[in-house]
Amino acid sequence: EYSYGFRLWNAGFFPEARQQLTRYVEQYPNHARISFGRNLLGRAFLDDKMPKEAAQWFLKNYQANKSGDRAPDSLLYLGASMIAIAFGYVLQLSG
Repeated sequence: EYSYGFRLWNAGFFPEARQQLTRYVEQYPNHARISFGRNLLGRAFLDDKMPKEAAQWFLKNYQANKSGDRAPDSLLYLGASMIAIAFGYVLQLSG
């Protein structure tokens, strides 16, 4: 389910990716790749110009496991989300 969500996100189908990734993080909260799932869910919001929702997922991912695989990425994108909220635009970060 994570892989399908990733493919949807990568293809730019952000609402569909969010739906799939939400299902993944709810059904598999203890999965080894949960940090990837929560982070990518945040990315799906951020890339769809929804930084407030994105920030919630990035923060949740970092707080859930500060040493998680995508915890550093989540901090980076949390910062990008906060800039977007404050200034009304979304930074284009490669990644």
